[in-house]
Amino acid sequence: MNRVPLVLALLGISAGLFAQPAGDARGAFLQRSRNAAAQWHARQAQGHGDFLRRSWSALEAFAPVADPFQRGDAGRPSGDGTSVPSPIGDMVTVPVQETVVPGSGFPFRFYGRTYRVRYDLPAWTLPSVDESDVAAGWETLSEEASSLVADCLAIRDREQLCDWAYLQLADSLSTTVFPSPCNERELLFGYLLGRAGYAVRFGHAAGELICLYGTQQIVYAKSYYPEDGAYYYEHRPQAGGLFVSEPMPGATRPLDLSLNRAPTFAGGPLVKRHIDVSGIAFDYSIQAALLDFYGSYPHTEMYVKANAPVSAALRAAVYPALQAAIKGKGQIEAANTILHFVQGLMTYESDRTHWGFEKWNFPEESFWYLRGDCDDHAILFARLIRDLLGLDVLLVQCDVNGGRAHAATAVHFTEPLMGDTFEHGGKTWWCCEPTSNYSNVGQRRWEDYVVTRVDRVR
Repeated sequence: MNRVPLVLALLGISAGLFAQPAGDARGAFLQRSRNAAAQWHARQAQGHGDFLRRSWSALEAFAPVADPFQRGDAGRPSGDGTSVPSPIGDMVTVPVQETVVPGSGFPFRFYGRTYRVRYDLPAWTLPSVDESDVAAGWETLSEEASSLVADCLAIRDREQLCDWAYLQLADSLSTTVFPSPCNERELLFGYLLGRAGYAVRFGHAAGELICLYGTQQIVYAKSYYPEDGAYYYEHRPQAGGLFVSEPMPGATRPLDLSLNRAPTFAGGPLVKRHIDVSGIAFDYSIQAALLDFYGSYPHTEMYVKANAPVSAALRAAVYPALQAAIKGKGQIEAANTILHFVQGLMTYESDRTHWGFEKWNFPEESFWYLRGDCDDHAILFARLIRDLLGLDVLLVQCDVNGGRAHAATAVHFTEPLMGDTFEHGGKTWWCCEPTSNYSNVGQRRWEDYVVTRVDRVR
């Protein structure tokens, strides 16, 4: 979106407000300002409509990118001693009275809470998926539902929604407006994303309209359309190719799938567990809605999960117990305490056994499900080392046992330590194996690591 005219218009309005006298003259000036803003938005809508009227191109999707663990993970490394059983966590559901956002407007549900937005557009239909009809539908939404996006963005800011959460909000709202799958629902979904500045395109096949949203990161095992350094994915996937529009002007920012802060979902039940691992005991509770949100996340880069901060509730429940366990210890001893905690927290279980597909847990999910494979152990250990010790840590993807995929971690210690190391970025990193049976830091436990990728955990 070209923001210069808007900025100039707002500056002009501000200057005029200070210059205008009180009374009718000021009221007339404000009305002229509102009219000018409405005309500017109308021109933007018309520009988008004109863009959609251009001929759409026939495109074939690129084949999905297989995740690095599709070849099968290498299993739990063998180690000295016996495996430590995972604790049995008692699950208790605590009902919480739903919080309803006050105010009038169109209501819709989103992760256990009712929100209201300004949407009073009369029933409208999309006659066809031809370029001209899609363009006209976009212009209708821009003219009649201009407050809708502003309300959605206000919710995004208030609830600390990341880009993926905002996409789901758009999906929930458009599904509430149009409960049955239809082209109108797809256009409204794309409108909510595009007018919020996200990179969107539209396509059609066999009479169905498809919104394509752009992402910065790859989503594994899903067909995509590459464009200008972004990956475009179909909101409701179709077999075969599409006739696809060019990227919408002004909607140029691909979704960043990073989770930089936990959403503040409110309402719905809490679920609680008691955890006791090697004498480190605490009670942990999490909102069921937050677990559902984590479960909705696309299967994207592993570092996205490791870089995600834990919620304030988990920090308050878990971190004091771990901090007490490492108090007064040096780097090596403290890191071993955390490593042994992670090794004992989760029962080893492959994602295909647990979920039926490959899924990499957010750190909080591992505290809840108490099971996971090598990548889940590595992600959790990396997050705890960063938060509790402040040490530099890498996620390490590697091949072992004749090419089977494995995930581990490597930590840069400033205390002297004998053990398995490798060099990266001008530093020495000690291999740490969170999946092994009580191995210590610096003990790789595997003889034939072939490192294929490393990612710094922030």
